[in-house]
Amino acid sequence: MEICPSHTGLRLKSSDHKWMESRAVREIRRIVAVAGGRARVVGGAVRDALAGRLVQDIDFAVSLPPLEVMALFQREGIKVVPTGIVHGTVTVVIEGKGYELTTLRRDEATDGRHAQVAFTNDWRQDAARRDFTFNALYLNDDGTIEDYFGGLDDLKARRIRFIGDPAARINEDYLRILRAFRFMAQMGSDTVIEPESLAACAAAARGLLRLSAERVTHELIRLFAAPDPVPAVTLMTQVGVLPVLLAPLHPAARLARFIEAEKHYGLASDPVGRMAALYSGPCENVLNYIRFSRRERERFTALCRVLFGLAEPVSAASVRQKLYDFPRETVEQGLLLASLDGPREVAEGLKVAATWERPVFPLRGRDLIERGLTEGPELGRIVRQAELWWREQDFRPTKCALLDYALTLRAPNLTTEEAV
Repeated sequence: MEICPSHTGLRLKSSDHKWMESRAVREIRRIVAVAGGRARVVGGAVRDALAGRLVQDIDFAVSLPPLEVMALFQREGIKVVPTGIVHGTVTVVIEGKGYELTTLRRDEATDGRHAQVAFTNDWRQDAARRDFTFNALYLNDDGTIEDYFGGLDDLKARRIRFIGDPAARINEDYLRILRAFRFMAQMGSDTVIEPESLAACAAAARGLLRLSAERVTHELIRLFAAPDPVPAVTLMTQVGVLPVLLAPLHPAARLARFIEAEKHYGLASDPVGRMAALYSGPCENVLNYIRFSRRERERFTALCRVLFGLAEPVSAASVRQKLYDFPRETVEQGLLLASLDGPREVAEGLKVAATWERPVFPLRGRDLIERGLTEGPELGRIVRQAELWWREQDFRPTKCALLDYALTLRAPNLTTEEAV
């Protein structure tokens, strides 16, 4: 990537960043300009382009009121969704992709969770209400960058710094504490949080408990999904931020070993598994204040259950038992977690997990009905007990063997008088 100097500081060349001249970006700029307004790409897209990372979400700051923005695009036959219109944000959908357009604004009042905003025409006021300096970079149509608070220098130095007074920025939205550490994790191990900003995060850590569990969990998942979250997690623990949400904790070195094991065995990184590697308490306690999605919750709980009952050292038979009950990926992650707690050898277990196909229990209730048993609770008991025996025999008994075994489980026929 080449960043060329210009009269405003730096310039991104569209030849290096094809997204800058995409149809959607050009259309958004054109439609807003026709009405006498201006649309600039802002925030993450500019930051990531400058840092050489893949640009995914493209957001705009616009100098027109949100209702006018909606009307403009609707007249052009373009779908518009009022995703956050109270706060000035609408989403324009072009070629199936959404682009957020947010009217320039300033904060009127905040409570640490939500803000009341007023719309403005002042770009610097809009920049001043953002969280970090490198998220207040605006891209002009010609590729030049508008930088009101030194974001370019901070980005170059891999330094995370709040705009203005860090405590004031955090008091506007406590989630910014987690965002600071998430950016640290995503930007690389040589990234630092500016000392005053770090001190403000530590001082306001308990404010995270005022946020919805969904917002907190979403941010944590993104943090733990980073290629190497260990330096950020270590710092979060040292300054007392992470223990507010996730305690008790293993040393961060345990998380580092888990990530190395992921890489060594070629397994996909999994933020839920990484959180399980770091957390040292009962999994039910985490679920009281971390709001996983249904799938994530099931996965976290399953990881705790996979660990229980694995033989030491890990045996192929114990792995097969876990594979019968849990998805392959969960068992693989569980094996990695098991390896962190002692010298258990997991390589053979992972081979079993990679190759073993979960068998289908061959016995059905109708098979026993055909042998003279009556449908009802007793039949269900016999089938369940036969399946347990089949599992204890490492899934080897055939259907015929199961039928013979099941018939031995029949309760003796009792007369009504004997039953009384």
